[in-house]
Amino acid sequence: MRVDFHSHFLPGIDDGARRPEESLAILRYLKSLGITDVCATPHYSMRHESVRTFLERRDEAYSKLLDHIYKQGVREADIPRIHLGAEVALYRGLCDIKDIEKLSFGNGGILIELQFAPFGGWETEEVYNVMYQHEVRPVMAHINRYTKLFHPIAFEEVFLNGDVIPQINCEATNNFLLFGKMKKVIKSGLPVVFGGDVHSPALTNKSGIEKMQKYLGSLSADLSAELRDREKELLYK
Repeated sequence: MRVDFHSHFLPGIDDGARRPEESLAILRYLKSLGITDVCATPHYSMRHESVRTFLERRDEAYSKLLDHIYKQGVREADIPRIHLGAEVALYRGLCDIKDIEKLSFGNGGILIELQFAPFGGWETEEVYNVMYQHEVRPVMAHINRYTKLFHPIAFEEVFLNGDVIPQINCEATNNFLLFGKMKKVIKSGLPVVFGGDVHSPALTNKSGIEKMQKYLGSLSADLSAELRDREKELLYK
């Protein structure tokens, strides 16, 4: 895992880091674990604000962080490269929201979070509509949290269909049975990426990133190379 595709380190924009000092602590922690790139994915909800308003708030938070990094004399090599994105809540009609593609990071990847509710049957179609109408690649946030909510068939339909990219939270390593299921996904040959989903420096020890790094380091050279290639494809054209 060289890239953390799910993080809430931007200061004061959502339920993540509150101050730039916390943001920098998270970034330094990620760098210490070998993370070279990190996606800033603050929560976005079409029910609360427009894309334009969100982007203005995100840019303001990012500017505060950069100002703090500059004042602290932090070198570029001391923290991961930052890629701006969002964690987009999935609701009916998301595909009709103007400029949703502006919430993507890197090479068109967009992190989408399903509601924590049983499968309703409309989710897959909505995700596909977002993908084709806005020309983005859906990255499905923390799929490990839906294994008990979704019937196995529905889980595969939504997260493991080969068209979207499942994102596994490193916290999955803290549950033996759950991590066993996620290992099967990792080894399935499907595109898969990872995220720490860190919200605060105080919670880094619960993120499971260190455990995930250890596990990924035990994989075969070929599979490790495939995972790194997928990370690069999502971030760089």
